[in-house]
Amino acid sequence: MTGQQLLATDHFGPLHQVAVQIPLNLGGFLTDLTMQWEGKKLENGQIDPEHCRILFYLQLEQLNETIVDVQIQKRYVTLQVFNEQSEPKYLIAHLAPILKEKLGKLDYQLSSVTWRNIAESKTKKTQTPMMKGYEKPSMYQGVDVRV
Repeated sequence: MTGQQLLATDHFGPLHQVAVQIPLNLGGFLTDLTMQWEGKKLENGQIDPEHCRILFYLQLEQLNETIVDVQIQKRYVTLQVFNEQSEPKYLIAHLAPILKEKLGKLDYQLSSVTWRNIAESKTKKTQTPMMKGYEKPSMYQGVDVRV
């Protein structure tokens, strides 16, 4: 583990968070992969692999900005992909069974793979719960007083 990885880790409290950025070479296309893990901390200090969340932030050659949100609960894996492109249904239909098989070998079950179009969400003025967490807080007005 490097110093940067140690600084990107939250060591206090019952939850554990780690952020790591890794350079990638995807068939000649150079990009960075940013991963963010969060989950309950086990007694040995590691993140509980049965209850955690992993976020992948990628800039891909064809799909451009892509966020993959992996949520694991009781070894059931839910995968959401956020992107501005239209859903590549053929690609998902082809790759989901392979992912399900590989996860099964690790004693995990793929629950669902969902594609969320960010551009459609912006035009409909609806935001995903993940995006709401990154909103700028609005200004507060007034004071509530209880006597």
